[in-house]
Amino acid sequence: MRTPLGGLILLTVAGFLVRLIGLTRESLWNDELFTAALARTPDLNAFFGRLGQDVHPPLYFLLVRAWAQVFGDSEFSLRFTSVLFSTAAIPAVYWLGRRMFGIREALVVAALTAFSFQPIYYAQELRAYALMTLLGALMTGFGYGILRALKDGDSPKRADWIGLALVALASAYTHYFGLLYGALMVVAVGVYAFIRGKGRMEALGVAAFCAVGYLPWLPSLIKTSGKQTTWIQKPTPGTILEIAPVYFSYVVSTLLIVALVFGAALYVRFRQSKPGEKRVYQRELFLAAVILIPFAIVVGKSMVSLPVYTPRNMLIALPAAYILFARAILTLPWRSSSGLIAGLAVFFVSSHMAQIQRQGYFVQPTKAQVREAADVVSGKDSSLPVFACAWDYENFEYYMRYWGSAGRLREFPEKAQKDADVAAAFGNEPEFWLAISNVEYRPEFQKAVEMTYEVVKDKRFLMARAIHLRRKPQP
Repeated sequence: MRTPLGGLILLTVAGFLVRLIGLTRESLWNDELFTAALARTPDLNAFFGRLGQDVHPPLYFLLVRAWAQVFGDSEFSLRFTSVLFSTAAIPAVYWLGRRMFGIREALVVAALTAFSFQPIYYAQELRAYALMTLLGALMTGFGYGILRALKDGDSPKRADWIGLALVALASAYTHYFGLLYGALMVVAVGVYAFIRGKGRMEALGVAAFCAVGYLPWLPSLIKTSGKQTTWIQKPTPGTILEIAPVYFSYVVSTLLIVALVFGAALYVRFRQSKPGEKRVYQRELFLAAVILIPFAIVVGKSMVSLPVYTPRNMLIALPAAYILFARAILTLPWRSSSGLIAGLAVFFVSSHMAQIQRQGYFVQPTKAQVREAADVVSGKDSSLPVFACAWDYENFEYYMRYWGSAGRLREFPEKAQKDADVAAAFGNEPEFWLAISNVEYRPEFQKAVEMTYEVVKDKRFLMARAIHLRRKPQP
């Protein structure tokens, strides 16, 4: 295993196994349960009808749905799709690092992707972020290959043109950040091809392929482009600066280590430079542009018009951030490869321990405990109806179906809660469970409920609740 290929295989297998640890430790939460609901739609008409209530393109959800039809829709099976995408990102970033710099950078960036907390966290989330990271690595690699060939006066390889076209279109169908990222990369290589006078037809071909390939989804894009989402607010200084934690960690001690490594690397580079010498770090600038240009566009749009920026969507540029970090690590004066490996091991262990100690990951719940609340209301010896509002109905239905109690679940309209209309919500039911997760239990509605019903039991979980209610005797 002393060869680069052996090292890559070892990192990929180890990264895969690490991603399986605690895969179903926590319940699916609201966004994941939406993905699960799409995976269980009976046909494509129902799938696209349900997806039309959201603001995302269909590719990721179609892939999860296809997987569920073959392997089932259990928590493990559904989340395993993200494990696969995230594991595939390890050789993808290795390829990117080797293509841009060399074997040492490739191995270090593969290790960062395999064992850093953030990639592992999103590898265990039933959302598109792991797939976005994989597509981001591939798109950056193909784009860089084209730009490098044009800079050297060569004709870019056909494989790079084809790869960029396919991955850019796949990214656009996966997430709207992927659409922006792909469009910027296609425009960049196209402009540079015309400047250099080579590959112009290929660049036009890639742009035309992506544009024509996206036409079927264009009406949906236009329809959702002005749709206000209540969970995305205008950026604040805190959310803007969150771009660094979303790549490395939300724990301050880990971020300080990352900042110190970058600072030390800059100092070493400065010390190594000769008087009057000018160094142009074109590859590093390319990677910085891959991160900062889409980031600036999205933050700018969110500041002046409809907010669309959420930090985790920038995970599509995680490979670029990790290669820059790998370059910084390798700039430091390591005396031997074993010293470098030991240093990386200390970084990984300390960052994970800090995550456990400071944020309770793997120790206490960090996601909505819908499963735990569903377990309570299912009550193996209970036949009481279970009421849930709007999104919560769908969320609880996923778990109650497995326990054979979904037939007891009833949905009441959100308007009933807004109007504090108990009769419209529960009719004349004398006794029942109220299941709450994503939908807020409004104080005015709660007050109206408790005027009519006594609380027999109130089981509270993280962002979920199960309330046993019984009608009060009439005076």
